[in-house]
Amino acid sequence: MFRDQVKFILEAGAGYHCFCTDLRLDLLRREALKARQVPRYDNRCRHLSEAEVRERLERGDDYCIRFKVQYLIYSSASFFERYIFTSLVQRVGVLTVLVVY
Repeated sequence: MFRDQVKFILEAGAGYHCFCTDLRLDLLRREALKARQVPRYDNRCRHLSEAEVRERLERGDDYCIRFKVQYLIYSSASFFERYIFTSLVQRVGVLTVLVVY
């Protein structure tokens, strides 16, 4: 459904493939809470080389697409409005919350 938008985000350098497992993400969250910190992702997959990403995709590893938050902050708001918000509103009808972390 969102393949074109995902492709655009990746090609624009505004996102990346994340191959972290649910278990790893849960451990990060627990460690942060244990240390009385706000849980957040550590960007582990953000700097994978193209070869590493391609290898993991060919292997069939599960993944999600993460936004490069810094890119969204320093880019024009029109990127977000045009490619993310508008697409979600068109498909969902009402947008309540979009969480980017």
